[in-house]
Amino acid sequence: MNTRSIPAWNTLTAKSGRELKRAQSLLSAANARASQAQLRMTKLDNLLVEYASSLNDMLSKPHSTQEAGNFRQFIVQLQFLKQRADIDLHKAELDVTEAKSEVIVADQENLKLSRLLGRAKTELENQRIGIETKEAESQSIIQFNLKAPPSL
Repeated sequence: MNTRSIPAWNTLTAKSGRELKRAQSLLSAANARASQAQLRMTKLDNLLVEYASSLNDMLSKPHSTQEAGNFRQFIVQLQFLKQRADIDLHKAELDVTEAKSEVIVADQENLKLSRLLGRAKTELENQRIGIETKEAESQSIIQFNLKAPPSL
């Protein structure tokens, strides 16, 4: 293995690390959107309960039909908003699921490239040690031959 392959592995590993961070930030953003959608759903549920209770209180007392109609119309609008919020929440949950799978894929790719980089460095180090060992053996043989008495 030549020494030029290590920078290539370093570059690929760095690129996969950036991709992993990008996927993690997308997951974080998707989680934030899902949390906001869940919060909207909770607020709308609370408003629906509150206005339904107010409508029931108003209906138990003397009231005008216009006032009751306004309450009912507002409750219908809240229900429509709740349906839209439910759709948004479902989409946000799908986005979170998709982002999680992207993080998993990016993490696996990053781990794979990190292992390959480690293997390349190990192979390069083993080659360097092998070359140094051969050079040391050659030097030892040369020195031995220089010190040995000439044979007749």
